[in-house]
Amino acid sequence: AAAAALKQLPAASPALRDPAAFDAIDACLETELPKLLPRRERGDEPGGDAAFRASLAARLELISAAVGRSPVLTIRLRAVRRLADGAVSRAKGLASVPASEGDLLADLAAAVCRAGVLAALLGPLAHEEVLRRAAPLFALLREQDASAAQLEPLWASCAFKPAAVAQQAAVLLRDAVGSGPRCNALRGGLLEAMADCCAAHGDCSVVGAAPSLATIAPAFASSPAPLAHRFTLLLVRLLASESLPAATAAATTATLR
Repeated sequence: AAAAALKQLPAASPALRDPAAFDAIDACLETELPKLLPRRERGDEPGGDAAFRASLAARLELISAAVGRSPVLTIRLRAVRRLADGAVSRAKGLASVPASEGDLLADLAAAVCRAGVLAALLGPLAHEEVLRRAAPLFALLREQDASAAQLEPLWASCAFKPAAVAQQAAVLLRDAVGSGPRCNALRGGLLEAMADCCAAHGDCSVVGAAPSLATIAPAFASSPAPLAHRFTLLLVRLLASESLPAATAAATTATLR
């Protein structure tokens, strides 16, 4: 019920305009919701994984609302810190305890996606510093075998967001697709997403993402030949665009080499 209510939280809410109100609500969710669990589920450890799970959905809805709808940058930064340095770090600690039930890290990654946190991070209020601090979240998604569909908004941000946001999105995208054989399927899916974006928006999407491609390139340089060749073709298509600025063309040529 708390999660459903927070999903509809308006931008005018004090929780999204007053940092102190945001802090108070988040603290209340974290401490009070676990108390609603039956004793047999709560267990003897107040900070255990049952308590963590009890408040997770509601806290993620609050965080999603904050990063996606709060006009106050301080609140957006606090929200992503609560997620990246708080929830992700705590889940990793709890998951290392033998008594932990289920796959807590996989459940957290799935809950983050259900709450729309990724879309919120990359929405109209996307900010480069908020994205930078979200790096542990994207690392978690990579560790939990993120899909190309989950990472596609990062590529769209490279193409259509302001330069500072696009560059930070490119760094996250490069790190998210990783290296090594385990990530080949993810890189292949990402190339498909890039192709779909180009088909939907034309060369403007490729040209817009041009400054980010040099950042992403190392993830594909060590890929198997078919993937590396497909990325090379993307760069060639970019160089063939008549709307590519001269300075960007020079940088793209350097990346291609």
